[in-house]
Amino acid sequence: MTFQTILGNFALILFVAMVVTGVFMGLGSPIYRLAGEDPAPWLGAARSTSIASGERAPVSLGLVLQVADSARPGEPTRSVSIPAAPAGAYAVGKSRETVYVDQFTCAVIEVRP
Repeated sequence: MTFQTILGNFALILFVAMVVTGVFMGLGSPIYRLAGEDPAPWLGAARSTSIASGERAPVSLGLVLQVADSARPGEPTRSVSIPAAPAGAYAVGKSRETVYVDQFTCAVIEVRP
């Protein structure tokens, strides 16, 4: 066996591993169910129910956390995702659920496991 053959086989194994990983990352939800984990909150996140106007500013993060704590009292906050677009919503990760809060009205949009 030559060095080029060994190197080519090694590169092929790495390439196949990257392709399989890419396919699994693209599938999303079935992979989370297979692994028994919660999907990331930004995958299929809830949308804001209010329409942003130029005069309206998003509510403060402190108020969002208070609203999420009132929706799931006693549960620790494990993560917060800040919306990147006007149609987005805050996603506050609690123990085993995610609370989606409207970024303009501070209303709870949805609570998902």
